[in-house]
Amino acid sequence: MGYFQTKRDLGIMRNFKKSISELWEIENETSKKLKNDFFYLTITKKEAIKNAASKNEKYQQIREKIAKYINEVSRIANRYGIQTIVKSYPAPVVGGPVIPIDIFYSVLHDYSHHGIDRQLVWDKINETIGECEADLKKEFYRLFNPLYWIQSIIVFIIRIPFMLISVSGFNIDKIEDHFISKLFKLIELLIIILFILKLGFSKEELKQVILGFFSK
Repeated sequence: MGYFQTKRDLGIMRNFKKSISELWEIENETSKKLKNDFFYLTITKKEAIKNAASKNEKYQQIREKIAKYINEVSRIANRYGIQTIVKSYPAPVVGGPVIPIDIFYSVLHDYSHHGIDRQLVWDKINETIGECEADLKKEFYRLFNPLYWIQSIIVFIIRIPFMLISVSGFNIDKIEDHFISKLFKLIELLIIILFILKLGFSKEELKQVILGFFSK
């Protein structure tokens, strides 16, 4: 993914976490003011809190900031293998549809049957931040690996024709990935063959290595 892209992802996730914390802090304060006024059902109470908190200018600014990045935050999480979609099931007695809910989007609009637990949102944010931090360390060490830069340059050169084709609007992602993976497998095989010949292996031993390589 690259060091600078990963660093950007990490920055977005940390800012998102900070904004969520500020949003919930305002909602908690608003909830304290409303708790003695009425008895609410869960979803009604949430809406009442949001309506009251919306009068706070800072609250609106934070919601606007979250709304701008919420789709990208979900994409970042999914890119690192963090599942952000959960299914909300209705109570058996009441019935109703099973609703797919994006955990992060529920911070702004929670359409689930019973409400998305804040702790689940918090855990998913921390999981994603953890994955970003681990990947950032890996990408940082790659910056000082000359083989990584050689590979990156080769990949860029190979991708030039595909990038030119994609300008026309043709989706070449799958073709490109397949072609590049095959090419690097070929390069890997050539390096192995040269190494084996350097060690003085026989033709029969070389044949067994090549057959083993293609059986992967």
